[in-house]
Amino acid sequence: MSMFDQFKDIEARDEIPIVESTIEKLLALETKVINAHLENRWVDDQTRELERIYTKIITQVREELPLQLTEEILQEYIDCRENRETDRAAKIRGMYSAALVDMFQEQNPDTPLTIDGNGRRWNYLFYHVKKVKYLNLTNVRGEYILAFAGTERGSIEDVIVQNIEGDNLFTNAATFYGKMKKVTFQNCSGEELFFNMGAHDGTVNTIFLDNIKGRIALGITFDEKEDTEKLYLKNPDKSPLAFTTNNNLTKRKKILLHENCAQEKSSIVQEIETLTGEMISKTKEEPKKGYEVLSKLYERLFED
Repeated sequence: MSMFDQFKDIEARDEIPIVESTIEKLLALETKVINAHLENRWVDDQTRELERIYTKIITQVREELPLQLTEEILQEYIDCRENRETDRAAKIRGMYSAALVDMFQEQNPDTPLTIDGNGRRWNYLFYHVKKVKYLNLTNVRGEYILAFAGTERGSIEDVIVQNIEGDNLFTNAATFYGKMKKVTFQNCSGEELFFNMGAHDGTVNTIFLDNIKGRIALGITFDEKEDTEKLYLKNPDKSPLAFTTNNNLTKRKKILLHENCAQEKSSIVQEIETLTGEMISKTKEEPKKGYEVLSKLYERLFED
């Protein structure tokens, strides 16, 4: 053995293994997930296509992330980056963030999860998350936050969303046989908020809307098996309300527009309640008449 070989043995013994931190593991897997699905052929924003891609992503995360996730780990992941783009990579990153939440819920089924965005811009945050039991999301800016949550037979039990700024919040959530028990939105603003939420045979029990600014477009089929089917709207004068036309108007609904803080309801609130009640009544007799009343509701809400 030469003296150079002896030096090699010393160098080998002195090598210190590189240990990845938890956040480094999350970011490395994020890159891997994006690269794995970026070039795959799929149609953006179509529910069945998103379901197919998301199923692959959550499977990959379960197999390649041998970690016990905690609220602190997820908060650190959200804190260390932003998601400012709206391209396909941004959508996949959003689905990856959702997969982390789903994995957290699987590992900690009864543990509430609170995430503070600290004002960061995070487009597609928790995009297509499948099952949410207890989530409190606050202080985030971005488009399509929690869009497609609970869709395709997913479930949302108790979610509180506060101080969110951006369009299409909760768009297409709880659609296609998805189920939503209770969701609270407070101090949120944007356009096409909650668009199609609960549509396409999804079911919704209770929604609380408090201080919402922007255009609200709901497509709700309330759960007919529950006695608590309600929509509470705390400040209706500031929040134009519309029901998307793909909603199945032939199903029974209870819709309450409620202003908790005011002693007297404004004339527009009274008129909306009257038109909504008339729409439900006429729909039972003939769906076409229900749509005629619905068009009056649209005109009243969005007239100059």
